[in-house]
Amino acid sequence: MRICESPPAKGWPGRCRISLHGKRDSVVNDVDFATTVIYQGQLIMEQLPTHVSSRFDEDLSNLRTMMLNMGGIAEQHVGDALACLLDGEVERGENALRDFEINNLEMSIDDLAVSIIARYQPAANDLRMIMTIVKAITDLERIGDKAEKMAKLAAEVTPIIERGHFNGHLRVMSKTVTSMLHDTLDAFARMDAIAAEEIIRRDEHVNQEYDAVHKVLLAYMTEHPAAAEQSLKVLACMRAIERIGDHCTNIAEYVVYQVRGLDVRHAPPGEDSAQV
Repeated sequence: MRICESPPAKGWPGRCRISLHGKRDSVVNDVDFATTVIYQGQLIMEQLPTHVSSRFDEDLSNLRTMMLNMGGIAEQHVGDALACLLDGEVERGENALRDFEINNLEMSIDDLAVSIIARYQPAANDLRMIMTIVKAITDLERIGDKAEKMAKLAAEVTPIIERGHFNGHLRVMSKTVTSMLHDTLDAFARMDAIAAEEIIRRDEHVNQEYDAVHKVLLAYMTEHPAAAEQSLKVLACMRAIERIGDHCTNIAEYVVYQVRGLDVRHAPPGEDSAQV
């Protein structure tokens, strides 16, 4: 905030007392920060110098690009883990174990987001975009964790999946969540609220398939009690696939929030939550 000692002219005011980063009042002639100017107790202007605005746009664009790159890696890992789980493609499963790539990107995005907020003090739509990205990368990181879990368990559960009668259900679930993840990232890139709402509705199909395969797995465990431990690992993989759909739904809800200012989390089907 600037407190001007003389009336502001066009552009920036002359001498301003400013307090930044915890430093006590220092008198400066020009500062490249987002600034609220106050003269005689009245708000005069709130703006960014052109060169700062350009840097802000560049940083915000980099933040979006990093998030989409992280999403692309998560999407690849999910595809690799499912190929290993359902088709026995061990080499692709090893790629899904490289979860550190996603973790490193998450930390880098967090650092950049904090830096942008501290440096530019964004408001309204820009701040909503930053918060959307910060929330979305948490879901993407967890999607990466689910892919890693499936890849680790694949060697033990793939034989049971092939022998059991739930292979078809798992493939339907897998196809649905992989398409959801792809479309979720596309909806974020285009800021398409309509596509995001359609993705949210598709999660119900994943839940229905999960319930169906869960019943089949319980029947299998009853018939093959000796395979109970392996069956529980199959259940863990099923749950991982279902949770990926939930994380896609979360990101789609963030897109609706970003575009429309509506928080649709926990809202009953067909109803919008309050506008932010």
